[in-house]
Amino acid sequence: MLPLSPNAAKAVEKLFFAEQRQEVVRLLTEKCADNLPNCKDQDEYGLEDRRFQVLKLSGGNIDKLHDAIRMANEDWRDVMLAAGSATAYKRKLLGEGLERNAKSDAALRSGRWNTFGAIAACLSSLGLQLLNLSAIPFWGLVLVVAVIYIAGSHILKSWPHPLTLIAITYFGISSTAGYFVARVIRMFL
Repeated sequence: MLPLSPNAAKAVEKLFFAEQRQEVVRLLTEKCADNLPNCKDQDEYGLEDRRFQVLKLSGGNIDKLHDAIRMANEDWRDVMLAAGSATAYKRKLLGEGLERNAKSDAALRSGRWNTFGAIAACLSSLGLQLLNLSAIPFWGLVLVVAVIYIAGSHILKSWPHPLTLIAITYFGISSTAGYFVARVIRMFL
């Protein structure tokens, strides 16, 4: 049983009537906690987005909350797709009352670094192929980006991160795209 984060507790207060709140807190702490698939090592801050997505789907209705939690226990990715961005919902629901935490800040930085890494991989591959140079510096860059990504994942206590495969694919596709664009450009030079 994991307690609610301060933001999740505020959301429960805003969405549910006073007589329902105790039941809602019990459901979230017992059934929407580290028992969710791939969330074993999460704490209340790591689960905050999942809980907000479940709360969003409930719309303040306890019966819909039961359904959303049931869906999350089967596969929380279905809840994530149905609810959309937890961050946007948190901002909309809590406004100025939204408390920042180290994990959400780390996730934001990690996402920015992943995007930067993919762009750098594409541009590096493009540049190396246009200059007809070895790809060894490119792979060094990929290794640096991978280390940054793994460090960010470790900070978030979610290794193996569910998006690891997507990130690796993202880097691979971007470097391959850079390679082929460079080949086409070199054909015309």
